[in-house]
Amino acid sequence: MEQQDEEIKELTRLLNLVWGSEELAYERLNRLRDSYNCDLFNAMLSLVQVAFVPESFFTDLLGNRTSAGSRYEPASTYMEATICLGPRVLESTELAPIVLLHEMIHHWELTLAQDLYLFEYPSTVDVLIDRIFSDPIRARKWRATHSKRFLAKAHEISTKREIDLATLLYGHMHLRR
Repeated sequence: MEQQDEEIKELTRLLNLVWGSEELAYERLNRLRDSYNCDLFNAMLSLVQVAFVPESFFTDLLGNRTSAGSRYEPASTYMEATICLGPRVLESTELAPIVLLHEMIHHWELTLAQDLYLFEYPSTVDVLIDRIFSDPIRARKWRATHSKRFLAKAHEISTKREIDLATLLYGHMHLRR
């Protein structure tokens, strides 16, 4: 419990330093979420909450990392759909909006995307994935949670918004290489 309290204090310090305050960070990212919904998803997405979580949120019971610093949690009986952003993402006001958009594509895919066969993307996307993941096991694991629909939508959005596709797909994993 003490470690968790310390992590939350550290997250609060980070938000104050980088964003001005926790409230300002929520305000900016919620405004971006709403703007992305209108501009990129035709205002069709159901509301998805944004949550700031400590680094330990991204580890399993054995201490293994389960995410690079963000995660989409689908809606359930007990909670609304939520995009969880951790310190590695929130330490950059430039990266956080792109990671938010990445997680919104997961939300779109789960709630709105229809026929798998309607979504195509150029083969250069596969080349990019192979280049980022030199380890085929890691590439297969990443692809297991990023379908062809996801990749097609990410490609469409990166083209429309002139966002680097590698950054949209991998966020800070790509930037720190």
